[in-house]
Amino acid sequence: AAGELLGVCEWWLLPADDGTEDRPGLLPPGRYAYLNSVAVRFASRGAGLGRALVGAALAAAGPDLAGSVLWFSEHNPVASQVWPRLGWRPLWTSWERRA
Repeated sequence: AAGELLGVCEWWLLPADDGTEDRPGLLPPGRYAYLNSVAVRFASRGAGLGRALVGAALAAAGPDLAGSVLWFSEHNPVASQVWPRLGWRPLWTSWERRA
């Protein structure tokens, strides 16, 4: 808007699993859109821009997707509200141990 960036959605395709791709192991076979980073400028949040960016990415990925995948921290107060509202659900939990 007026030459300023309001939001961004970084994504790519995970091709159908043919046994040679490095991909998350718990996904069933098929093509997936991987949403890596979606961000909307603070002052522009709540107007549907993030939803529009994600929708455009999924539309660009094509109609034959098996699904879409993303990672987010359940402790992130924004992400933990946004993604479930947009229809994503958790598949597994990651654990870590820091020395």
